[in-house]
Order: sequence, then C-alpha cells, then structure tokens
Amino acid sequence: MDTHIWVSFFFRNRFQEILQKINIEDGIIYTCSEQLHEFAGIHAGNPKIAKMLPLKTQTSTRAMRFSCADFPVQKRYSLLMDYKDNYLVDLANQTNSAFVSNDKGFLILKN
Repeated sequence: MDTHIWVSFFFRNRFQEILQKINIEDGIIYTCSEQLHEFAGIHAGNPKIAKMLPLKTQTSTRAMRFSCADFPVQKRYSLLMDYKDNYLVDLANQTNSAFVSNDKGFLILKN
C-alpha cells in the first residue's frame, strides 16, 4: 500500500477495521524499512498531518511494523517520476502483490 493510504487509514480511524478485513481474507500487507521511514517523515515533518492523526509518529509506525510482513526490498525499478517511491514498485513486484494507491504518479504502472 502507498504510504498515503496508511495516512488515510490512521486519519479516518479505520486502521483496525482494515486489519480485521485483511485477516478475515487471509491477506498479507507488506511493508519495508523505506516505507516506515517515509511514513515517519510525513507524520513528523508535516505539523498539519501530525495534528490530524490520532496517534504519535512512533506509535503509528510501530502499529504498521507489527501488522505487516516486513520485506527487505532490493532496488531494481526506476519507473516513477517521483524516484523515491520506486521502492513501492519493488515491494509489490518482489512480493508478487497487488499495489494499492490513489496517487496519480502511479498510473504509469497500469501500462
């Protein structure tokens, strides 16, 4: 999942609901150290977002870490204009997973 999807889950207090649904479906959510670092940067580096989210940065990243399978990403792709998001393409590809995002920057992946 794109990091901004995580921000949305926490903002809307849907984190637990999403995890229950994934668990019922026997799904796995993958994350990696790059994503946890990106989330912490978004949360702590943007006072407006930090104020909107109910949990502290460390609590949110800990919740992500413990609810996801941690996967060490090997850098391979450079498909996206926002180069720092390419690790998410690597993560989805290397875990043979679907990728969830509402970011227009990922539309290139449809092709």
